[in-house]
Amino acid sequence: VDSDWRGVALFRAQQYQHALELFKAKDTATSQYNYSLAAAHLGKYEEALQAVNRSLQKNPNDPDAKRAKEIIEALLKQQKKEHKQDGNQPQQEHKQDGNQPQQE
Repeated sequence: VDSDWRGVALFRAQQYQHALELFKAKDTATSQYNYSLAAAHLGKYEEALQAVNRSLQKNPNDPDAKRAKEIIEALLKQQKKEHKQDGNQPQQEHKQDGNQPQQE
């Protein structure tokens, strides 16, 4: 079974860390997009932003990746703001707006 398919199944089961590891194994636009979603669900917004940027380098016209980038940038900005206010206390996970991983 392809790692992207397994990653999508794990993502849908909300096992984001395991999904992240599978998506990381491939360097396709879809895998990088999916990686960005899993990373964002784990609160790893810097990592998510890097991955979605890699996805957009490979497929600059992907509307899902463009939207994900906007959301991740907003979440990263919010996270940085909260860290300033809270004195760098641990960040709680933020729920996304329903973006789903893509399948190749």
